[in-house]
Amino acid sequence: MLKISYIADGFQNEFAFDFEFFQPRDVRVAVNDSMLSAAEYNLAHAEDNTRGGVISFANPPAEGNRIDIFRRIYLERFISYQPTAKIEPEALNADFRFLLEAFKDLKGVEIDLAEWKNIHDNVIRLLESALSSGIVKMNEDYGSITEQAVA
Repeated sequence: MLKISYIADGFQNEFAFDFEFFQPRDVRVAVNDSMLSAAEYNLAHAEDNTRGGVISFANPPAEGNRIDIFRRIYLERFISYQPTAKIEPEALNADFRFLLEAFKDLKGVEIDLAEWKNIHDNVIRLLESALSSGIVKMNEDYGSITEQAVA
């Protein structure tokens, strides 16, 4: 995940970032780990309109607040190739660039599969132990929801 963080000084209300994005909803902003809606800030492209941009707030964030600006590409097709039409190199390159950037975002979500398997195996062992010792009973019959309740 591409991300830049700032600590607010209470005066600055514009915060720059330099990663590529394809549409405004690709850019996310959080203040002190609380996600903001797009209505709570303004997003402007970089002046050269190639990479990055500026997030601005109507009022500067309070001193000491952490501002995180990051990217999560919203996956959707922008270009539809027609079977009989010529494929323009610019369109194809744009599609491949979009896919590569999306893969970069996915790679940023690191999952340690060995650690996940260890946790999974430990939970299974704990449940099996609880079931075999009678601490937890999984097959209690409480009746059917179509049966009449006993008063």
